[in-house]
Amino acid sequence: MSNLLAYRLKMKLPKSEHPEEYLKHVRVIQCMADNWQLQCNHCSKVFKGRSHRAVCHLIGKTGEGVSVCAEFPKEEKMEFIKKVYPSLLAEEESQVKESGPQLKNRLL
Repeated sequence: MSNLLAYRLKMKLPKSEHPEEYLKHVRVIQCMADNWQLQCNHCSKVFKGRSHRAVCHLIGKTGEGVSVCAEFPKEEKMEFIKKVYPSLLAEEESQVKESGPQLKNRLL
């Protein structure tokens, strides 16, 4: 994962373009009024929450009350992010050509 993407994952996530995409990777065990009980298909971790927590678990966003999935393959994770949050990667692809100091200044 690039430094720019890691930096953006610390910020507030934009609106999801495909909000139900996480259901391909997470199973709903129990539906309650406020929270659902979910289980990750990759690491089998069980946690409570809704779509936001499930997505944070999958893409590696910390600080949202759920651990990061260590079993989600990197290539699959990048495809998931590209589909659900394309704006997180849009500028990153143009950053590949920039040199180190320029990228460092943009991250600060």
